[in-house]
Amino acid sequence: MTAGSRYSDQQRREAVALYVLHGNWRRVSELTRIPERTLNDWSIQPWFATMLAELRAEKGAELDGIYTRILDEATEQLLDRVKHGDPILVKGQIERKPVSARDLALVAAVTFDKRQLCRNLPDEAPGPKVDAVRDLAERLHAYVVAKEKAVGEGQDGRD
Repeated sequence: MTAGSRYSDQQRREAVALYVLHGNWRRVSELTRIPERTLNDWSIQPWFATMLAELRAEKGAELDGIYTRILDEATEQLLDRVKHGDPILVKGQIERKPVSARDLALVAAVTFDKRQLCRNLPDEAPGPKVDAVRDLAERLHAYVVAKEKAVGEGQDGRD
């Protein structure tokens, strides 16, 4: 704790954590009853940036875990629907309707792209690509060379 401070390290940490969640000192002040002026003063202290980075990293790791669980559950359900179809209600009974070819193609395409990204591989088919900037540079270079040649031969290059 900072010498002479009326707030503990725990109170500071709680205030910074609330700032991570709410993004403004007015709301943090309402929740903690620490004056907004004090909170603003804290934000320019050397310890603040370190604590803010630590708490953001903790929150980021927590969100990563949540997103991973969502992806796992969604992937499980998606695989079930690809295999067995979408559940539909027919005459009060739940039956399975096969997933349409269009939907399967979309699922396959998106899944392929995401897998390629995870593997750090291209998500497009290889082939010739038009590089507009390179093409423009080559054309400009050819123009300059032709212009210099024309000027060197006594022409000024005007049309």
